[in-house]
Amino acid sequence: MSDRSTDPFADGRRDGDAALYEMLRDVEFADQAFELLAVNLTAYGWGVLCAWLRSGMIFSKCAEQGRPVDELLAETLSAMTGNGGST
Repeated sequence: MSDRSTDPFADGRRDGDAALYEMLRDVEFADQAFELLAVNLTAYGWGVLCAWLRSGMIFSKCAEQGRPVDELLAETLSAMTGNGGST
């Protein structure tokens, strides 16, 4: 996520998000546009989570949100994802 105070594209994205929300609201979040959005957001999110798991970044992201992962669980997950147990 970028810092909005230094991101020259933040206003444009916010406007685009607002337009998308209005369009989806107009169709009561129930047509093909919503399905397409859901599929794309899921694919994007899945890719990000897989990358964070492979790199171990998921552990620092959890800690940043006040949800640190138990060290034993972190080592187990790291080993399962091929991160060699390092976090």
